[in-house]
Amino acid sequence: MRINLIIKRQWFDEIRSGKKTKEYRETTERMINQICETGERDGEFLQIISFKPVTEILLLNGYHKNRPTMLVECTGIEITTETDECGEYDMFVFSLGKILKTENC
Repeated sequence: MRINLIIKRQWFDEIRSGKKTKEYRETTERMINQICETGERDGEFLQIISFKPVTEILLLNGYHKNRPTMLVECTGIEITTETDECGEYDMFVFSLGKILKTENC
């Protein structure tokens, strides 16, 4: 299964160079529905049962018609807890493998 993620140029270039090997996303309801099998709602939260079989991520730099794109292998997904000055929050962590294709770079 393939998912699409919009990404800023700095991170796009770091992934392309091999420097960045993980991509982080907030655990929003939209992202949960996109990549997770879910169960019943537990209060205000969806219960995550498992991850869908995401094997590829299409990274899109920006929103314009001829934007740079990169198809990258997804080797795994995890949930991690991050902490900052606002408190704790969960993040999805996508482990990135080899670059399969680039366009308009």
